[in-house]
Amino acid sequence: MSVGLVESKLLRPRLPSGVVPRPRVTAALERAAEHAVVLVSAPAGYGKTVAVASWLAERPAGWVSLDAADDDPVRLWTYAAAALGVPLGEGPLEAAIDRLAARGVPLVLEDVHVLREPACLATLGHAARVFERLVLITRTDPQIGLGRLRAHGALGEVRAPVLAFTAAEATLLLGGDVDADAIVARTEGWPAAVYLVRLWLRGGGDADRLPTRYLSEYLTTEVLAGLSGGEREFLRCTSVLARLSPELCDHVLGRDDSAARLAALVRANLFVVALDEHDGWFRCHDLVRELLRPSLPADEAAKMARRAATWFAERGLIEPAVEHTLEAGDVRGVAELVDRHHMALLRTGRAATLVRWLSALPETELARWPSLPVAGAFAAASVNRPRTEVERLTAAAERARSSDNWSDYHEVGFAVLKTVTDDGDVPAMAVAAEHAVALASADDDLTGEYAVVALAALAQARMLVGDEQDAERAAAAAAHHPLAPRRPHGLVSALAVLATVRAERGHVAAARECADQALAEARRSGNAEARAGGRAQAADAVVALAEGRLEQAARAGERAVALLGPGASRAQAQLVLVRTHAARGELRQARAVLAQAWGTLHECPDAGVVPARAERLGEELAAARSSPPGEPVSAAERLVLEQLASGRSNAEIASVLFLSPNTIKTHLRAIYTKLGVHSREAAVARARALGLLDSPG
Repeated sequence: MSVGLVESKLLRPRLPSGVVPRPRVTAALERAAEHAVVLVSAPAGYGKTVAVASWLAERPAGWVSLDAADDDPVRLWTYAAAALGVPLGEGPLEAAIDRLAARGVPLVLEDVHVLREPACLATLGHAARVFERLVLITRTDPQIGLGRLRAHGALGEVRAPVLAFTAAEATLLLGGDVDADAIVARTEGWPAAVYLVRLWLRGGGDADRLPTRYLSEYLTTEVLAGLSGGEREFLRCTSVLARLSPELCDHVLGRDDSAARLAALVRANLFVVALDEHDGWFRCHDLVRELLRPSLPADEAAKMARRAATWFAERGLIEPAVEHTLEAGDVRGVAELVDRHHMALLRTGRAATLVRWLSALPETELARWPSLPVAGAFAAASVNRPRTEVERLTAAAERARSSDNWSDYHEVGFAVLKTVTDDGDVPAMAVAAEHAVALASADDDLTGEYAVVALAALAQARMLVGDEQDAERAAAAAAHHPLAPRRPHGLVSALAVLATVRAERGHVAAARECADQALAEARRSGNAEARAGGRAQAADAVVALAEGRLEQAARAGERAVALLGPGASRAQAQLVLVRTHAARGELRQARAVLAQAWGTLHECPDAGVVPARAERLGEELAAARSSPPGEPVSAAERLVLEQLASGRSNAEIASVLFLSPNTIKTHLRAIYTKLGVHSREAAVARARALGLLDSPG
């Protein structure tokens, strides 16, 4: 089973026949679209989707209908990229979002209220800052810094008061023989209620008998009562499905006439709308689903959900299969599915989704399926979930070790897990890595699954204890392993170690090749935002520093620190950032990051050689400002240095200082010699370190 896309989520809803033109609402959306982000926020039944679909009817736009499973950054933006007709592409998610935004095509995200994960909302917040047009349809305001967007004039808002029906609009919908003013007053203009009144009246109902309370429930009950028994039962039983297709409904309901039933409901404007022109997928109004679902007995709902899960599983779509299995309350079925496909989820960057599913399983199921807590703890650590979450799954894995189900496959997985969770205790990490390598070397296909990751973990541990030769040997074995192309976590980590070790030895070209491969593999596999991606960024920072590309080194170092969890690896990345700031002459920033690195190290029982390196860096920073150049820089040369720091070219400096270009070249040669550097950037960095120029920080 693959982790594929559900194509019906990418279909822009078709407008049902008989939709009342609402130029007032369209005009409000046009005004909102003068801003980059259009927020359409209102409770259920306010016609948000119809309003946006009507507004964009003749315009190109990508559309994604979100559900709870999209509360995963990688999944969310994979769907967004597919909606815009492009691959997600390379780089960290933020860089990929930048590229999607650069296409200039509006993106509509429907049901944004399902997104709650901070990491997911952070990427949405970034999109809100870079997209030329981002339309968010939601029942509640997303936590993405709306106040900041509003203050910067980047937010246009359309809310319930604008979406509510006016008396004139209600008259168009209900006809001139009805007291539209009274209906609007009674319903407060709630579009769903006004629409239900229309259905009620069309069926011979009396507007004077409308109650003032529980209007939606009353109208839905009355309108549904006017349907045939078959139509009513069809809608009730399919209320477990977010999207409908004839084949799916036939399978779930055990019938063969769903295509005709859906077509009839669409023609009659009875709650169901087609999502595509070929009548392949449909959608029932959310409000109706929410009202009908409680009328479906729990055992019947579970049966329908199980059938839906089977249908999706047979088509190789693991995520909707698991979601429906969860909905059915079948924790054993969830465990079986995830146990079978946990490696595929990890390889494709769906760690957050995996952890969310496992959080719904009781301890008994975690003990029965040892792969689940092992893979879950690894996934939770790799995406920096709260420590309590990692510890819960790790403890479950510990308990499972005493069960009859525990095998060498689970043992090697557990050893690999310990290399991640013991990153702050380097000797313990090394022992766990050696144990994992020994087990993974056995002539067994299952244990061999972990061979690449185990070798990469050993390479990381060896590097952190200062044994660069053994680190390079283990990393090379991992990178050249036959399974390496299909084991992205291990391959990325191994390439990162190779890049780091080779850069430190002065083999910069070879190091750059490995760092670029690590970054590309992290992007390809969807792990750019996980811990493996952090290691690739850390390697990129080391190599960029060796190349003298200090700005790139700073960017990569900051990304690495953000992605790596607490431990020696993060401290090591922080030290690279310290060296980068020092090379740029940013001594205040260097000292600040060094203090952060010591904070990280204080949480580590034994961080290998990293504390000694931090000590040496501290000494170098203390001596940097007091170390004068071999020969004093003249006053004229200092003026040239100041112009260099501003980024001006030689010709521009000559013009500003009223000197000839040749004189500027002479001054530059003297400056390079006195400061012991070979480039403009290095000269400015050295001058700042020596106090000859003010530091930008």
